[in-house]
Amino acid sequence: MASLAEKAGLKAAEIAARYSAALIIYHVAKYPANSLGVSSTHTIQVGLPLSDPLTDKAKQRARESMERIAAYAKRIGVAVESQIMNTSSSIVETIANFAYRNSVDLIIVGSTGTSDFRATLMGSVAGGIIREAKCAVMVVR
Repeated sequence: MASLAEKAGLKAAEIAARYSAALIIYHVAKYPANSLGVSSTHTIQVGLPLSDPLTDKAKQRARESMERIAAYAKRIGVAVESQIMNTSSSIVETIANFAYRNSVDLIIVGSTGTSDFRATLMGSVAGGIIREAKCAVMVVR
């Protein structure tokens, strides 16, 4: 069964095909601050983050999902680009800033289905993107 993020990606491909738009598949991999050489006096790093097993595993699953979405998009005639961003800052801000800098018209994101109460206490990526993005946002469940 596809993840909610993958379902969102497949829906994005369908919408892109309908409107003859390009598709950017964008994944943000969040690493602990010191693994990217940020906010640490003990780490000097150039280029690649130190390995973080949980993040690396999630990133591999995301890469595989992105490949499936890209293959589907190409099959239905959509121009597609994929990108993984490593960050130690906010996932929401990273996505919102990327969308703004690249003049993205619509962000399509998966929802984890968190209850309103729980989302209020903890926040959610989808909710944060809705609040921060300067463009339209569609949440897929």
